[in-house]
Amino acid sequence: MRAGLPPPPLPTPKAALPTAPLAGRYRPFTPRQRLRLLGGTVIFVLVLWLLLIYQPGRKPPRHYPPPPDVATCKPGQTTNCVGAPAQVLLLPTASAPPASAPAR
Repeated sequence: MRAGLPPPPLPTPKAALPTAPLAGRYRPFTPRQRLRLLGGTVIFVLVLWLLLIYQPGRKPPRHYPPPPDVATCKPGQTTNCVGAPAQVLLLPTASAPPASAPAR
């Protein structure tokens, strides 16, 4: 079955592994520490979202008054003012010849 292949390596004796400096001193997080970590993460994310939404220090958008030569619309006015509804006439398009019309 293993014709032409070299023999498998022999197992080497196990050497003692060096011990880590903190071996035996590891303690998992307590439930209270986990809760504090989760709470701090949630608060941090909320603060980032609020900073993105409200952007402190940013100037609010300016609202410019209309130029003095432009008449503004009074309540109920529909003509001679900016923002009045435009009267648009729609004309019907010319009818296309039917698709099965004989060619001339």
